[in-house]
Amino acid sequence: MEKIVVRAVQESDKAFIELAHAEIAGASAQKEGLAQNWIDRDILCETPKAKVLVATVDERPVGMMLYALNYFAGDGPVVWVSQLYVTKEFRGLRVVRELLGELSAQNKGTAGIVWATSPANQRAYRFFELAGAKPLKEFTLFYKDWKF
Repeated sequence: MEKIVVRAVQESDKAFIELAHAEIAGASAQKEGLAQNWIDRDILCETPKAKVLVATVDERPVGMMLYALNYFAGDGPVVWVSQLYVTKEFRGLRVVRELLGELSAQNKGTAGIVWATSPANQRAYRFFELAGAKPLKEFTLFYKDWKF
């Protein structure tokens, strides 16, 4: 297989990120949720709210990871991975391992990595378990928009 290169997201990756988001939303049975222009507004801007790493083979995007730093009392800073995606033809070919390696290299000093996924996304569950992650069964994740 060709060499996997992991780099920061670029303007030219927008269509790939949008495709990945749509496929992740479908696999997780979740609503699309993000505004049409979220990549420009929140990622490819002067002060990004999150970061995206893109895995490429021959300069073609084949995987991506959307993440941000968070803080857990008692642990300190952790990396919150919001989305992780690899194209079907490159699944099982170390793309995620390369993304995680670069994520770790860029976030030295953090306590660890946190993911969340829908129970409907069994592929993600299997991956997390194989990666050595343990479910935080003592926690329930809640979400509320700012409309009260």
